[in-house]
Amino acid sequence: LNSNIKQVFYNDNGNKNQTYDLVFKHDFDKKDENLELQVNYSHTENSENTNYLETYFLPALNYNRENTIFGKTDYFQANADYINPISETFKVEAGLEARIQNSGNQFIDNNPSFRSATNSFDFNRSIYSAYTNVSKQIGKWSGQIGLRLEYFDLNATFAINETNPQFSDKQTVKDDLFTIYPSA
Repeated sequence: LNSNIKQVFYNDNGNKNQTYDLVFKHDFDKKDENLELQVNYSHTENSENTNYLETYFLPALNYNRENTIFGKTDYFQANADYINPISETFKVEAGLEARIQNSGNQFIDNNPSFRSATNSFDFNRSIYSAYTNVSKQIGKWSGQIGLRLEYFDLNATFAINETNPQFSDKQTVKDDLFTIYPSA
């Protein structure tokens, strides 16, 4: 019932990453009034290719198998923040932000002797938000109230396709949510 197995494999991996960042700040003539903008983008690719040669002893059996994995992620983020001190004791802040991520990967298990499969996963997420804060100082006391609005959108899909026996399935998850966050 027990058999000895000898496995020889060759693996080749790759990873590429690019990131770009742009920052801008403008100071207005009024003291402490400013506008800051930031944009960030990154792109990542990962790949892996592995070849297996497996030899079984008792019973004797040889087969080749290949696994291929490819993944890619794009991420974008942009922020804008504005600060305006209306007076020495009263300040207004406001901002916008967008975060967008698109990722996907594919796994291919090519096994001609047994079962082969192709699995994929795609993930797309977007978050958009806006905020405002107002702060006031009266003597030794200070206070701040604020409000943040956020919209979240998610779309993810997982798919599997197998051979021997033939089987496939695809599942999708979707979610969108609007949230209000007050603060004091």
